[in-house]
Amino acid sequence: MSFSHDAAPMSKPSSFQAPGRPWVLAVASSAFALLGLLEALELHGTAPTEASTVFVGALALVLWIGLGVGVLHALALPAWEEAPASPDALGSRDLDAAAQLMARCLSAAFIAAAASAGGYLAHGFAQRGFAGPFVALAALAGWGLAEYSVPALRRPARRTLARVAPAGRLGGLRVHHALSLGLALSLALVTWLSLSRLDLGAWRLGWLAHLALGALAVPLLAWATSGLGRRAGRLAVAIMGAAVLVAIAGLLALSRSPDAAGHIARDGQVSRIALGVVRRLADGDGDGHPATFGGGDCDDTRAEVHPGATEIPGNGIDDNCADGDAQIEAPPPSASAPASPPSAAAGAAVNRLNVVLLAIDTLRPDHLGFYGYHRPTSPRIDAFARTAVAFDHTLAPAPNTPRSFPAFFTGRPASRVKWVKRFANYGALTEANDTLFEVFQRAGYRTEAQTAHWYWDKAQGIRQGVEAWDNRGALSIKDSNTQSAAPDLTPRVVERLRALEASGRPFVLFAHYFDPHGRYMKHPEVQDFGDELVDKYDSEIAFVDRHLGPVLDLLDEASFKDDTIVVLFSDHGEAFKEHGFLFHGRTLYDEEIRATLFLRAPGVAARRVAVPVGLVDVLPTLASLVGTTAPDALGASLVPLMREGGDWPSDRVVYAEQLPYPNYETHLVAAVDVHRKKLIRNLTENKTELYDLALDPEEKRDLLPSNREAEPALRAALVRFIESDPGGP
Repeated sequence: MSFSHDAAPMSKPSSFQAPGRPWVLAVASSAFALLGLLEALELHGTAPTEASTVFVGALALVLWIGLGVGVLHALALPAWEEAPASPDALGSRDLDAAAQLMARCLSAAFIAAAASAGGYLAHGFAQRGFAGPFVALAALAGWGLAEYSVPALRRPARRTLARVAPAGRLGGLRVHHALSLGLALSLALVTWLSLSRLDLGAWRLGWLAHLALGALAVPLLAWATSGLGRRAGRLAVAIMGAAVLVAIAGLLALSRSPDAAGHIARDGQVSRIALGVVRRLADGDGDGHPATFGGGDCDDTRAEVHPGATEIPGNGIDDNCADGDAQIEAPPPSASAPASPPSAAAGAAVNRLNVVLLAIDTLRPDHLGFYGYHRPTSPRIDAFARTAVAFDHTLAPAPNTPRSFPAFFTGRPASRVKWVKRFANYGALTEANDTLFEVFQRAGYRTEAQTAHWYWDKAQGIRQGVEAWDNRGALSIKDSNTQSAAPDLTPRVVERLRALEASGRPFVLFAHYFDPHGRYMKHPEVQDFGDELVDKYDSEIAFVDRHLGPVLDLLDEASFKDDTIVVLFSDHGEAFKEHGFLFHGRTLYDEEIRATLFLRAPGVAARRVAVPVGLVDVLPTLASLVGTTAPDALGASLVPLMREGGDWPSDRVVYAEQLPYPNYETHLVAAVDVHRKKLIRNLTENKTELYDLALDPEEKRDLLPSNREAEPALRAALVRFIESDPGGP
C-alpha cells in the first residue's frame, strides 16, 4: 500500500511533514494490541487455570508480532519529503504515484498466474520437497514479466486517472490514497469470499485472517492519522514503550507457566503462531522442545532428550521426560487384555463361519438414528444394529484412514504395525505383518475385497492374504473428492456374496464404502438436510445407508444369517469444529476417533456394550468366534463382552494415536479405561489432558489442571504404552 506524507490542504502549499517511522511503529503496536486483547479475552474465558497468565501471555505474544509488522511497514516507508510548492505539482505527483500503484497491481497478475500454474503442476509431484522450489521458480518468472510490463502499464494508467481525477483527488481523497484504500478493501473482500467457500477447517488457518487484518489496519490507521504531524512523536514513544513493557512482562510470565503456554498452543490464533516462534528461539539444543514456555524439555543441553524422544529402558536417562527412566522390561500394551482362546489345531477353523466386513469410511456413530440422532440418516443401518452387538464406545486406532485400516487388519495399535516407513503419508506394511486375511486364509477361507478407491492401490502390504481384490472404479486423488461409488459398489458386493455362498467354501469378504468422507456431495435420491457442511455430511450418510440396503437385505436371508458373521464399522469419525477443526486426522477427541462398530454372529443375542473397546479388537474377536488364532494381534477378543455375564478385566486400557507424518507432524497418544476416563498426551506440544467421558462427553473440561495427581493408574498405563513404542522413521 502506498501513502504520501503530505497532509496539507491543496489550497495552502506548505512544507508540512507527515508522521514518520516512529508513528507507524506506534500505530502497529496499537492495532495489534487491540487484536491481542480480543484474542486474550477469548482465551481467558476458556482457560481452566492461570487465566490471568493466559491473558497477559497471549496479549504479549500478539504485541511482539505487531512490533515486527510495524518494523516492516516502517522500513517500507520512503524518507520524509518536502511537499511540492503548488497544488498543481502536488496533484501531478499524486497521479504519478497512483499510476505507479495501479501498474504494479496489474503486473502482479503475472506473478499470481505464474505461481498458480506452478502450484497446479507441483500438486502432482511425488516428492513434496520439490513443490515449493518449483512454485518459487514459477513465481520468479512471473515477477520478471511483471517488472518488464510496469512501464508499459503505467502510461495508460496515468492517462485514465487524469481523466477520472484531473486535480489528483477522488471522492474527497487524494487519488493514490483512495486507490490504495479501494484496493485493500477489494482484496479483503475477495479473500473473504474465496476462503468462505473453501473447507479449510482442517488446517486451522484462522490466524492468517487475524494477521492479515492486523497488517492491513496499520497503513490504514497511519493514513487516517497523518494529520497529527510532528506532534505524534511523543505519543509514539509512549505507545511503543508501553507495548514493549507489556510484551516483555507477558513473555516472562508465560515462560514460567507450562499450563498457560499449553492452552495458548492448543487454542490460540496469532498467539499460537507467535508462541511457536518463541519456543524455537528458546530451544537451547535444537530438538524442538525448549525447557520453558511449556516445551517440557528436562535437559535442554542434549538434543536426544525431549518429550517426543523414544525412551530407552535402563539407561539411567529419562529420555522422553516422563516419570524417570523406564524399566528394562516394559509391559506390552496388551498385558491386561484377555487372550483369544486357543484353537483345536493351529490355523484350523472350528466353526467355519463366513465373515463379511462392511466398512463405512468416516462414519460418526452419534449421527446414526440408533444412537438417537435427530435426523433420519440411517434407517437401514439402525435396523441392522438392533440385531447385532453394538459396541457403544469404540476407539479407532487412529483418526485417519492410512493409519486406522492397517491397525484394524493387523489387530495392533498404529505404532505397533510393522511399517516400511511409518513417517509417510501412506505408509506401506512389511511382509512381517500377519493380516486378518492371512489369518483366515491359513484357516481355509476364501478371501476377497470389493473397493473403489485409490487408497487401496497405495496401501502396499495391506493386501497380503487376499485372493481377489477388486478395486474397479478407483479414481485419482483429485477426482475421488467428488466420487460417489456406492451405487456401483453394491451390485458387485451382492454378486460376490451370492457366488461365494454358492461355492460352499467359507469366505471373508471385505467391502469399503467411502461416501461419507469429504468432499460431501448432494444426492437427489436422499433427503437434502441443508447447505452447511454437517448438513451435507448427514445427506452422505443417508446416501450410503440407502445403497447399503440391498447388501443388508441379502445378509438377512436365512442362507447367510445362520452361518455368517457380519461386522459393520467405520475407520474413524469426523469433526465439525467441536475443538476448532473440520474433518479428521488432527486430534484424538471423540468426534474424530469414536468409531462405529456393530457385530452380528450366529447364536449371539443382540445387546449393547458400554465398555470402551478398540477396532484392534475385531481381529482377535473374529478368530475366537471361528475357533482359530491371531497370534500376532495385540487386541483382545470381545467374545466375553458379547455374552451376558462375561468376564472383562477392570484395568483394560484402549489406545489411539495420531502418528506424525509429512502432512501433519503432531504426535498424539490417548488412553481410555473401562470407566471412560480419557487421557490425551500431546508429545509435540508437551501437553496432557484428562476427561471424564461419562460426565463430559464433549471433552470441554480438562481435569488435570485442578488435580495433577488424578488417575495415576491410567497415567502410568499411558506412559508405559508410549515408552514401549518401537519408534522408527
